Amino acid sequence: MATISITEVQPYEYIYIWRKRLNLNQTEMAKKLNTTRKKLSEIELGGYPDDYPTDIIISEIETCVLLRRRSGLNQGELGEILDISRILINGMENGRLNPARLIKYWRS
Repeated sequence: MATISITEVQPYEYIYIWRKRLNLNQTEMAKKLNTTRKKLSEIELGGYPDDYPTDIIISEIETCVLLRRRSGLNQGELGEILDISRILINGMENGRLNPARLIKYWRS
């Protein structure tokens, strides 16, 4: 079975994945990074941080999240494509539900 991969993870994507792994909202992560929530939001949407972790190995489900974000789809739009609710997409992306359907979608 082929894995999903992306060839190059951007600095802002590392910050987003790091925040999600720590289970922090943007305000909490901004405090951790000694910046503002607004600046963190700008970084996560494509800005470049001064310092960021580069030793993170991106999991398959995290790759699915990055691919969705890169494609410009929000969870609701992806849910419509897959004919499932945004809540189910959110649960899969956050590890509360089996992500097999997302992984299959992004492999195709």
